[in-house]
Amino acid sequence: MTKPRQSTVLRFVIFIGVVNLFADLTYEGGRSITGPFLAELGATAALISIVSGAAEFFGYALRAVSGYVADRTGRYWTLTYLGYAINMFAVPALALAGNWPMAACLIAAERTGRAIRRPIVQGMLSHAKDEVGAGRAFGINESLDALGATVGPIVVALVIAWGGGYRLGFVVLLVPAVLCLGLLGIARRRYPNPRAFETETLGQTNALPRSYWLYLWRRADRIWICRFLAHRVPFSRDGNGAGRLNPPVVRGRHGHRRRRQLSAGTPV
Repeated sequence: MTKPRQSTVLRFVIFIGVVNLFADLTYEGGRSITGPFLAELGATAALISIVSGAAEFFGYALRAVSGYVADRTGRYWTLTYLGYAINMFAVPALALAGNWPMAACLIAAERTGRAIRRPIVQGMLSHAKDEVGAGRAFGINESLDALGATVGPIVVALVIAWGGGYRLGFVVLLVPAVLCLGLLGIARRRYPNPRAFETETLGQTNALPRSYWLYLWRRADRIWICRFLAHRVPFSRDGNGAGRLNPPVVRGRHGHRRRRQLSAGTPV
């Protein structure tokens, strides 16, 4: 690990984190007022719940598909830019929605864009683990994400507090959306192949080590023994409600004593 290489990878992680900061500022700011905005357009509480839940579900379900398509085509940056563009422009476009069905379609589009780009960006960040560290890369990205998600609703709240209204709030979010896409374009030119950040290890294999299988066998053996004892060792309670273990007298020369106790109704 060389210092120049490590600093390059760290700059890439911070760059993507700043991109996500503006992205979260945009869509989290918009999501903070989509509910009352739909109500203003005439949607009922039930419709608002259905629209929000369906868009969220579709956004999460599509992530597996987008990741698979990216791996099959190899167009990671193209799909990432497409996802960010849909994600960013759908939020300010809500200012142009004239009815709640149109607004609902834009909300679904925003979730779709995030579903397209999210797994691909996380995959690109994972290539920085050898030089920066997986925990450090994830922590930087998540902290900048959280910062944007905090600032976005505050910006929209200030716009509304000053009498701007919901539509002006969506329009203001066009500024961080454009900054996000601009920085993403710069990142694409500077770091065209994030996979090159990973260091190749000769002789590396995907097979699990022998110690793993030994540990797994020991754990399974202990679980089996505990379950066997739970089923085979008699357990009863005395008159005070306290539990006690009784010796296993079912087999062997003490079997007749067990039969006498059962016939006499004595607790075992």
